[in-house]
Amino acid sequence: MPTIFLVWSCVDPYEPVYDFEDSILFIQGEVSGEPGRSSVRIQESKELLGSYITENVSNAYVEVRTSGEQTAVFESVADTLGIYLPEEQFMAEPDWEYQLYVRLQDGREYLSNWQSQPAAVGMEKVSATFDPEVRFSEIRGEFVPGHQIRVDWQDPPDQANYYRWTYTIVREEAICQSCFGSRYRAGACQDDPSLPISNRYDYLCSEPCFSFETKSNLVVQADEFINGNRVRDKEVGVLEFESRKPVLIEVSQHTISQEQFAFSRLANELGVESGGVNATLPGALVGNVFNPNDPNERVIGFFGASSRTTGRVFINRNDIMAIPLGEGLTPMLEPPAVMEDIPQAPCEGPNRSASKPEGWP
Repeated sequence: MPTIFLVWSCVDPYEPVYDFEDSILFIQGEVSGEPGRSSVRIQESKELLGSYITENVSNAYVEVRTSGEQTAVFESVADTLGIYLPEEQFMAEPDWEYQLYVRLQDGREYLSNWQSQPAAVGMEKVSATFDPEVRFSEIRGEFVPGHQIRVDWQDPPDQANYYRWTYTIVREEAICQSCFGSRYRAGACQDDPSLPISNRYDYLCSEPCFSFETKSNLVVQADEFINGNRVRDKEVGVLEFESRKPVLIEVSQHTISQEQFAFSRLANELGVESGGVNATLPGALVGNVFNPNDPNERVIGFFGASSRTTGRVFINRNDIMAIPLGEGLTPMLEPPAVMEDIPQAPCEGPNRSASKPEGWP
């Protein structure tokens, strides 16, 4: 079920405190007014050799309760452990409130406070501007080329609004299966003793195939200084120029509550939202998820309800006067044997679809 600064709005500035604990539970979730956009993720930190690692938590019971006295059970997704999704038709209703309930296998229970869904605020435009020095790469030690992803929107007057943006990169894929030390036969990689384990064969897709990569670097903003104004060219992401192949960028503008805005802002700065906690953990990062049977247990996470609008921009990068950073691995196709056709693989797996996405020409 994939990218914020620290100043708490309407409260005193907050100084993060860090300490170590044996394990901390991370619960992040959101319900949306669109089908297929609601999810819950559960992880737990473990101390290993003086550093923290996060592990996905599967086999939990996850339920979303509504003020309409209905419930929706979220099931674990096999290919992405730790992610829980509802039935496809589930959608949040703007007049209802929502509460998260989680029960782990060991019997521990967790609740969120009740959350309502803010009204949606639409985007007017999504654009992509090429910059030969879009940002500095720590790995490369230099500025790299890429596109700045920007949005325009009209902020409603006379009300407080809080925004979060995410974006998804859509690419068309040619390779749908890779086999190491084996060959693709009968829908799977079959071991071949004649091949070294390091040998890789790639297999073409048997149908159109599109991959979806959601960026975890979240951008949030309050309308404290823009209330009622039209906002132009707000940067919400960066796409490095790694290939000349075309891409589709789908930007989601989420309207969220003030407390979800404050939590996301702090959590992203500390690396929690993107799963980047690997050394020290924030000692006082408090969300709205808690253990009703043990008020002293510290849980990091937030369950919210958001409204979402979407905009897209298609980028044809073939005519850019710059050198791509890297096209990835060169496909290694299995050479055909005499009178033998090389099989092709279907477009299967998480974050893939054989259907052409909206906005792809």
